[in-house]
Amino acid sequence: MLLVGTSETKRGHAIGIMQLYSMENKVSQVLPGHAGAFAKMNPPGRTGEAQVLVFAGSNGEGQPIQLFGMEVPEVGCVFHLQPKAIAFATEAQNDFPVAMNVSPGDDIAYMITKMGYLFLFDAHSGKMVYRACVMQDTPFVTCLDSKSKGVLGITRRGQLLNFAINRTKLVPYVLNTLHDPQLALALASRMDLPGAEELFVPEFSRLVSVNDVQSAARLAASSPQGVLRSPQTIEIFKKMPDQLNQPQPILQYFSILLEKGTLNKLESIELVRCVLRQGRSSMLKQWLLEDKLDYSEELGDAVAKFNPMLALPVYLRAAVPEKVIHSFVQSLSKQSGLQDPRPLIHLCDRYDFVDELTQYLYSNNLLNSID
Repeated sequence: MLLVGTSETKRGHAIGIMQLYSMENKVSQVLPGHAGAFAKMNPPGRTGEAQVLVFAGSNGEGQPIQLFGMEVPEVGCVFHLQPKAIAFATEAQNDFPVAMNVSPGDDIAYMITKMGYLFLFDAHSGKMVYRACVMQDTPFVTCLDSKSKGVLGITRRGQLLNFAINRTKLVPYVLNTLHDPQLALALASRMDLPGAEELFVPEFSRLVSVNDVQSAARLAASSPQGVLRSPQTIEIFKKMPDQLNQPQPILQYFSILLEKGTLNKLESIELVRCVLRQGRSSMLKQWLLEDKLDYSEELGDAVAKFNPMLALPVYLRAAVPEKVIHSFVQSLSKQSGLQDPRPLIHLCDRYDFVDELTQYLYSNNLLNSID
């Protein structure tokens, strides 16, 4: 819980005081600030989400924006953001924040001030992304807009406001106006934005040249629109030299991709071939359970070379009924025919493959198997 109050100094400056209260631990902490918002983020170095408080205001000596975690961090994982001064406009030096919202996933902090200025900050670095005077009135209430990932607000005069990022123009703006390629790279990666392709390719090449497998893999995995998730990238990791006491570079790359979500068709095939050649079929079973692969006939073919029965669920999900039947027959039949056709019949009936089963049995002279 966060309570905010404002007082005035003898010189007429507004001072913000916030009380942060933990409902779980029944303790409170006083913080200097005018506005704050809770958010869940994935700071670098952590394997899971972190609950954080982003707040801004005055401590009597300036107007900083700050971030700190609301939980005990993992060992070695620091996500506390040192206070960074807010660059108020020259004509608004006595201005102060009155509203703060953090867009989930994007991790962009939207801050609105008493004099009607809108600020956008990168919550990971505290860098200011944008500033503009957008209203002549003070907002009465604000909230996140789940559809646009922006902010909705109402002023004291009843004016409805809606602010959101133009996602196609943010990265070019950061590059050409703010001249901050590092910030552009971070935003493009986190928000999956276009416009930074020319930054990712040379940075990836640099990391590969120094054999920094983990950094190169994370950069490729997080590249916007999957610009680096290509056949060429897979070949590059295949050719990188092995590291002492570390998995093969290609497996490190696929491992990071799996952390982020589902593999595409080519990645699925390459990974499955790699682990099955090493006899690690248990890993494939786990990925099938977690639905981490792109199911295709080609993936089923790659699995079938090592384990026809394991290929069966792949063919099922890829909707290749003929090969579902073939894999089943390969696994449970002898040269003379099926020992017990009932499991196959039940399977085909369940998935509406009866016509395909009949055609397969007829073409392979196995109709006598179901007499």
